Amino acid sequence: TFINSSCDLVFMKDENLRFIAVNERMKDYYGIASVKQAVGKSVLELLPGERATAFESRDRRVLESREAMMVEETENGETYETILFPVFLANGRVGVGGISRIITARHLAELAIEQERDRAEMYLNLAPIVFVASNMHGRVTMINRAGCEILGRKKADILGKAWTKHFVPEEDREETRSALEAFQNSDNPGFFTHENGVLTASGERRDIEWKNVLMLDDEGEVMGILGAGVDITELKRTMGALRESE
Repeated sequence: TFINSSCDLVFMKDENLRFIAVNERMKDYYGIASVKQAVGKSVLELLPGERATAFESRDRRVLESREAMMVEETENGETYETILFPVFLANGRVGVGGISRIITARHLAELAIEQERDRAEMYLNLAPIVFVASNMHGRVTMINRAGCEILGRKKADILGKAWTKHFVPEEDREETRSALEAFQNSDNPGFFTHENGVLTASGERRDIEWKNVLMLDDEGEVMGILGAGVDITELKRTMGALRESE
């Protein structure tokens, strides 16, 4: 049958949460001799202990809410992604269906990517340079500790906001926005250098010299800009004072 040709674990239950059908993969998961052995029984009769109670509890939530649910869980070294959904049976009855897929390889890959991202963020936080990443809409997707310190704001108050609108002084805003948009649409493989002020939480202006690079996705499409900035405020003040003294 169709469900037995699937590599996923597939089941269907009636309104009393008793199995109407399971496929061969589900039979093997439960460790029973045949699929017929499951029909008419609840999961509590096939599995011992807390696992069965947890399975029946979430099936009942789907049955009562009439809404689909997705669950990800790790068991015996394997990670499963399960989709549970209401099934409309004859005579107005409603049951529950489920499809579980082993996603261990994907899960491990996601963990590896997450660990690499966390490691990269740790390195960025150690640097005294401001790092800011923004998406194609100019909204902040990443900022390091130095950036938060210069702005005098918490990361949560920065992420997701439009960079030029919220953190660039009004006198620099239009020029900075236009320059970044032009660079973003340029396919320039190198660095784009520019200078603009940033506005701190206290209203102070700090002058930053930026080196920007385009961020690309796996297909080589531009997904945003990463900027590395150095605070040159004091340097500019010193140079101004020297010029006035001449």
